Amino acid sequence: MGRTANITRNRSGYLFYGRTPVHRREWQARYGTVPRGHEVHHVDSDKTNNEIGNLLLLSASAHRRIHYGWQLTAEGWLKPCSHCRILKPLHEFPVNEKDNPARRHLCSPCRNKYERERSARRRAA
Repeated sequence: MGRTANITRNRSGYLFYGRTPVHRREWQARYGTVPRGHEVHHVDSDKTNNEIGNLLLLSASAHRRIHYGWQLTAEGWLKPCSHCRILKPLHEFPVNEKDNPARRHLCSPCRNKYERERSARRRAA
């Protein structure tokens, strides 16, 4: 980038050149405008490593999935269940509007087991 005099760091740890994030500026200098609905991701999760080889253009939804622990593989998106630790596909993690966000990390079998145990505890109380 050359000039570093106007670079600042925000509270989240991202570097900014003026009002533009440095990683976005680096991407644009190499490849052009970031398309609408896309974001530039730091592959190694180091917000200060803005080398072009560490930057990856992703859709906003793919970017969110990565930051929530999902992994993109040849089989598709996979995530480890926080209970059984097995990598499972997207459809194994049920989500509906009434869900407690704390349980969205459980795969279907583990979630069903959790709900059965919870019901049993309530009946016993």
